Amino acid sequence: MHGSIMGQESPRTGSACRAGGKACFRRCTGICLHVMRADVRPGDIRRRHLTPGQETARSLSRGGCPITCILMHFVEFSDRITTLMQKGPEKMTYCVAMSLKQGLVFVSDTRTNAGMDHISVFRKLYRFSVGHERTIVLQAAGNLATTQSVIAELKEGIAKGAKKNLYNVSTMFEAAELVGETIRNVISRDTCELTKNVALGCSILVGGYIEGDDARLLDVYSEGNFISATIDTPYFQIGETKYGKPILDRIITFDTSLEDALKCTLVSFDSTIKSNLSVGYPLDLLVIDKVNKIEYYKRIKGTDPYPVMIRNTWGDGLKKVFHELDEFIFDDTPLTDADDGILM
Repeated sequence: MHGSIMGQESPRTGSACRAGGKACFRRCTGICLHVMRADVRPGDIRRRHLTPGQETARSLSRGGCPITCILMHFVEFSDRITTLMQKGPEKMTYCVAMSLKQGLVFVSDTRTNAGMDHISVFRKLYRFSVGHERTIVLQAAGNLATTQSVIAELKEGIAKGAKKNLYNVSTMFEAAELVGETIRNVISRDTCELTKNVALGCSILVGGYIEGDDARLLDVYSEGNFISATIDTPYFQIGETKYGKPILDRIITFDTSLEDALKCTLVSFDSTIKSNLSVGYPLDLLVIDKVNKIEYYKRIKGTDPYPVMIRNTWGDGLKKVFHELDEFIFDDTPLTDADDGILM
């Protein structure tokens, strides 16, 4: 049996034990914990691609001891958890960007974590601007070391007057190409034996405008390739996306006003922060008004009046609407003894 966690395939564990009378409880990690009879015999355990800890447990289990057989599963579980801790969480931030008729909206959180006892604040929204000629905004999610290296190299390219940098590319397409190329170079540089169990990947949203080119929004992947927002799909999310997506899908269209888009985005962040501790305030907010050619930036704290209003009003409103919904009514035919087995 195969399962997955954080994008990685879990080990084969479905055929781990062939002992009779087992009860197998499959967890979301793909790890199976087997409770077996006391008559476990040598050879009942089959294992491939064993870790060193599993090899040790297997050698002990050859004596037919059920305790050591169970120990083997515990060692596998420990090995798996160790690997996950080395790889680190892949979704530990939340960024939203929109390309709308009136302009562009960018909002990013600032929380990063390397475990529950190591939570820090790091900027994930970056602005590169040359007067009214260009503004390029980057939002980063993924491995913090990778994203910081990418931003540092892009800044260094500007400082050294590189032949191709964010201040001299001709189009937003070229800007996305440059960011993608930089991501590939950084990951290639940092990939080695020491980092084989570390998730070095990242995603970077690239949005803005360059004089002579239309304002655009692009989503650049770890592989360096990218996609562009369209009229049909005017927004992108990276990081922890699932909690804040429903409200965006219901409200946001290409014709949505900047004011409504910003309000909707902050509701999306409120929902995400409510459900996921790895996303948190303060938020960095940047709006580019294409019509009036004005840019706005603000850092929002969780204690500021507007997010407090969103949190209270949205929460109370959801409860009110929920209680206004009609009750679900069962039909008039309850289950009887004659219906036994219909749900099997």
